[in-house]
Amino acid sequence: MLFAPAGTNVVDLYAKWEDQLVTVKFSANGGTFSADSVFKKNPAVFDIETDANGGEVAVVRSSPKVSDNVTLNALLASLGDGSVSASTEGIASPTNSVPIPPIRASRLTSTTSSAPSTSELSIFGFVYGHNYYYWFNDAARLF
Repeated sequence: MLFAPAGTNVVDLYAKWEDQLVTVKFSANGGTFSADSVFKKNPAVFDIETDANGGEVAVVRSSPKVSDNVTLNALLASLGDGSVSASTEGIASPTNSVPIPPIRASRLTSTTSSAPSTSELSIFGFVYGHNYYYWFNDAARLF
């Protein structure tokens, strides 16, 4: 509640705004990325860090403001030579079958994988296939 002194006609109010930044990370789920992975082959786009459990994490080198409403595709394309996108193999490429979750070390047993997200491939209402996307929780944030 705001009170103004008697006889005051105008009160100036100021808000302090702090931009919140988005950090995009891709986890190797306690393991390491192969030398030919999209993450290691594109050092202008990704920094490779180590998480609390010793696994590698690829961090996108730019942190846009939340208010910028930047898509993952636009963010990745704005870095390096622009050849990396959300559909680049190894990032979030769809497959035509439900992927089998990889076996994780026992120290990561509480790392659960989410159910695959699916999108139907259809034409005029006839479904002729599915794309599946599979995501894993960040093991470093579970402990």
